[in-house]
Amino acid sequence: MLRDCHARGHEAELFLVEGKSAADAVGAARSRRTQAVFAMQGKIPNPTKHPARKILANAQCRALLDLLRIDLTSFDLPGSDLPGSDLPRSHLFRAEQIETDNPNLCPDYGRILLLCDNDPDGHHARSLMIAFSSIFLSPLVRAGRIVLLQAPAYRVNTAPAQYLYSQQELTQWQAEVETQVSITHFKGVASLQTEEIWNLLLNPLTRNESPLGQQAADHAHTNPVSPDNNDVLADTLAAAERKPA
Repeated sequence: MLRDCHARGHEAELFLVEGKSAADAVGAARSRRTQAVFAMQGKIPNPTKHPARKILANAQCRALLDLLRIDLTSFDLPGSDLPGSDLPRSHLFRAEQIETDNPNLCPDYGRILLLCDNDPDGHHARSLMIAFSSIFLSPLVRAGRIVLLQAPAYRVNTAPAQYLYSQQELTQWQAEVETQVSITHFKGVASLQTEEIWNLLLNPLTRNESPLGQQAADHAHTNPVSPDNNDVLADTLAAAERKPA
C-alpha cells in the first residue's frame, strides 16, 4: 500500500514502515509534497537463508522492487537468464557493474528510509530489510540512499519531554534521577503523537537517521537473520550510528 508524494527525484523520500497502522500514523504526519509512505504487510522471507527465487516470488519484495523501478534484468545473473534462479547469493548481482550515480537507478525517490517499531519484532523486521537491501539494493546502499530511522522506545514526561531508545537507556536514566516522573512506553510507531512522528522521525532537520553503511549491510549479508540474533545487529546499528536525540 503506497501513499505517494508529489515530488520526484532527489528531494523525494520513500518511507518503508510496518503495516497499515504505522502507515496511517506516518501518513498523517508527513510532508505530502516530498515524503511517500509504503506499508510492508508482514515480514519478508529471510534473504540470508532462502534462494533468490523465493525472495523475488514474495509479493512484498516484488512490489517494492517495482516501486523503486529496479529492473532485475539489468543485473548480471551468471548461468541463468531468469532473475531469481537458485544461484549462490555471493554471485547473485554483479553490483559493482552498476554505477551508484546512474540517474536510471531508482529515479523516483532520492532516498529510502527504513522505519520499524522499536521492539524485538520490529528489530527482526528491520534486520530482514537490511539483509534484503544489502543483496538486492546494494548500489543504493553504496550510494548512501538507504537510511535507517530509529524510533524511540520511551518518553519521559518532563518539560520538555525526553526520549529514550532502549531499556538500557531507561535503566541508566532511572539510576541518575531521584524524582518520580511518569514514563510512556511506546508500543510502536503508531502510538507516537503526530507531532512526535514529525519531529523525531520525519523532519530532516531533527530526526534520528543514519545511512545504512556497507559494513552493516555486509554484516547482514553474511550473518543469518533470526529472532534469536537479530537484536545484535539492531543494537549495534543503534549504538554506533544513531545521532543523539
